[in-house]
Amino acid sequence: MSFRRSIMDIRYFGKTTMRIALVLGVTGLMGVSALQATPITGRLIINGTSLTGVDLNTVDFNYSGSGPTNPNSVGTFGVGFGSTLTFATLVGTDGGVKSFTRSAIPVGAPVNFDDFITFAAAPNIDIIMTELVPGSFGSAQCGAPAAAGQTCTPVIPGGSAIEFSNSSNGNGGLNAHAQFNVDVNAKNTATGEISTGVGTFSADFSNTSYQALLATIGSGGVVTSGEHGDFTITFNQVPEPATTALVLGGFLLLLGKVGMRRFNRSR
Repeated sequence: MSFRRSIMDIRYFGKTTMRIALVLGVTGLMGVSALQATPITGRLIINGTSLTGVDLNTVDFNYSGSGPTNPNSVGTFGVGFGSTLTFATLVGTDGGVKSFTRSAIPVGAPVNFDDFITFAAAPNIDIIMTELVPGSFGSAQCGAPAAAGQTCTPVIPGGSAIEFSNSSNGNGGLNAHAQFNVDVNAKNTATGEISTGVGTFSADFSNTSYQALLATIGSGGVVTSGEHGDFTITFNQVPEPATTALVLGGFLLLLGKVGMRRFNRSR
């Protein structure tokens, strides 16, 4: 009798275990909807609504218009038409972009510049600068007499991210274009989801050349303009907690079914 009771106890314990596994499996699957990842992806267009000032060491996205630049300021922008996917619903809303210095953000070095770009209407989106990308133009035409079609990345101790170019203004003069590129991570702080991206900040200067802009910066001055940003954010397919929960839930459910089938055959 005691032998049969022991067998029944083991079988009952086994059945209880399988029931728990089934419950865990279903719970894991049900929890997926709550944990479902929402990756940040799409094209982001930003149009500066504050004045940007640039000197030899600082990009100030909220320049006062006179005096030295402020590396601790936060500029404002509007999310522009042409933004897609995650950012499409933010068109017409405002955001902030943090100023920085080349000493704090060395050119070409990995960084983690948190809250670089934030959004008033989507506080869960945190765009983090991970690198200030070195400029890709050469320096041979930086000091040449100004002409249309020229490009320049000036030689600056510590590296240079800026890319200059000259174009014709159609009236016998020149327009200058300046830009720099950044690598970013876009984090959904509500889910922990991280996407990667690249972005370009650019500015256009009418009726002048980049040689004139370089002369201003080289003499300790500040070049001012509005700024335009164009970012492409791509979801990086990395397993997230929601995916892990789905796999674990399915495994437990399968384990429960197999265990119950074996138990029924043994009765």
